[in-house]
Formats: sequence, structure tokens, C-alpha cells
Amino acid sequence: MKRVFLISALLSVMLSACGPKMVPSDVQGQPEVSTTLPESVVPLTPDSNGDGVDVQTALPQSITMTDNGKTFSAKVGDSFLLNLGADVYNWEVSVDNQNVLALKMGVMVVKGAQGIYDMLQPGTAILTAVGDPLCRQSAPPCGMPSVLFKITVVVQ
Repeated sequence: MKRVFLISALLSVMLSACGPKMVPSDVQGQPEVSTTLPESVVPLTPDSNGDGVDVQTALPQSITMTDNGKTFSAKVGDSFLLNLGADVYNWEVSVDNQNVLALKMGVMVVKGAQGIYDMLQPGTAILTAVGDPLCRQSAPPCGMPSVLFKITVVVQ
């Protein structure tokens, strides 16, 4: 019996040392759990769309459909190939801040790619591409919907 009590007491001490800190509360005498994070932990902030978290990944050499919705970090002078393909959709690409991110002119790219984009100066730019199905040009046109591709590039 003493052994069970001793083990129970030891577990209770261990759990209270490792668990959340209890702080007195004025709400009906119920304890309140402290949610203070250590200084080394930085909470993630919501992205500009408000639909998730803004997780920046390093800029790849080629951006494809699998990168839709991502945010990339880059440096001035970096570049990437936008390769969304041309077998299903006809793409119309736009950039909201061409002082930060701009299409490199006079460069031939591989078939299906939409161009090479250069990082020109620090700032944030959103690249948007609308893909209209090629079958809409046929007679009769198909009812396939257009697609939206969007990435954010943060240049430092």
C-alpha cells in the first residue's frame, strides 16, 4: 500500500513540474492555464489572404502548378522559370508590383513555360495567372472552368 501511495505521489509531483502552470483566476475560483510562450518561440502570423499561415519557402528555380498559393522568399538578382504547362490551359500572367518582380524580356523558354521572372528590388509582389481551357476555342466550346494560380514573392 505504501508503494502505491509513493508511486502516486511521485507521478503527481512529476506531472505538476512538467505540466502547465496554474494561475489563480477570478472566474468562479477556477484555475487558469498560463499560455505564455518562451521568448525563443515565435508564433506564425496569418497570411495576407487570412486563410492560413504565411510560410515562406526558398525560391526554387522552376515554379509549377504544385506551388499554387505558396509564399516564397528571394533576394534581389534571383530569378525563376514559371512553368505552368500549355497542354490544357492558355495562361494570362500578371504581376501586381513589377518594380519588385518582372518578366525577363527577349529570352526563349522551354515549351509550356510562361517566362523567366527576375527579382529587381526589395518588396513584395503577387504573381497571378489565369488559365483558360484550350477546349474553349473548339466548336462547340467545352464547359471546363478556368483556373487561378497565385504566388507571393517576398524579395529582401
